[in-house]
Amino acid sequence: MAGHGLGNGAPAAPDQLPGRITELILANDVCALVMLSPGLPSAVKAAIGRQGVFARAGTLLRPGGDWSFKLDAAEKQGPKRNRSEARLALGIGSIIGREAEAFGRDMDAEGRLHRDAFLLREIQFATTGRDVAGVQQAQAAELFTALGRRVLLGIHTFIPDAEDVNGWIERLIRWHDAWAAFAGRLARAYCEPDAATLQRSVIRAKFYDRADRAILAAKSISSGPPTTRQALESSLASVPQSLYGRSLLRAYHSAVSDLLRAG
Repeated sequence: MAGHGLGNGAPAAPDQLPGRITELILANDVCALVMLSPGLPSAVKAAIGRQGVFARAGTLLRPGGDWSFKLDAAEKQGPKRNRSEARLALGIGSIIGREAEAFGRDMDAEGRLHRDAFLLREIQFATTGRDVAGVQQAQAAELFTALGRRVLLGIHTFIPDAEDVNGWIERLIRWHDAWAAFAGRLARAYCEPDAATLQRSVIRAKFYDRADRAILAAKSISSGPPTTRQALESSLASVPQSLYGRSLLRAYHSAVSDLLRAG
């Protein structure tokens, strides 16, 4: 797996991290749709279900190289199976990350940061029925720092660059430090968003629409009542009104296409 490192080894710059929460959430939604996709082998769906943390990591860490989307028949049991599944999930994540990055190019770092915070508030409301009133920035920063740490803890034993193990570990450490600094900025945008930035990056840009059927389908699969295959296919054929909804469908179709092509 040589060459599958984390970029050029430089620590993430502050303006590179805004937008990564959006990618994590998009990855979760894409994986939810993939799990009900008709035609995909059950072994592939099981792999994504077991190794979801690697799909999310793939969006954040941008693993380079030609990732294998094929579950090797010789790696279907025990630790070898886990590594084979992890490679597949990282590949899915890298596709999702590229799509998410593409639809973030229209926005500056502060705008991407406010999109991240907006999606987190959407999750808060959908999960609890409450907004973020009363949440302290320090509490939010601690939570967001823990989120980044959880992703790294989930992948620390998987080293895709066997020829540069120390470099891989050093890059993970630098990424963790950069993320910890970013968490404070995210907490501010989450608790006290700038009205003008929110207006231009989310509202006027038509970034997100709760009523988009693809978004509704993904959220239903993740946490709501069961979604039938017929309902999913209808949602996938719909035309999203938001940037996020369109990116969700493009990332889903790209991931499924690669998985089917790998066969």
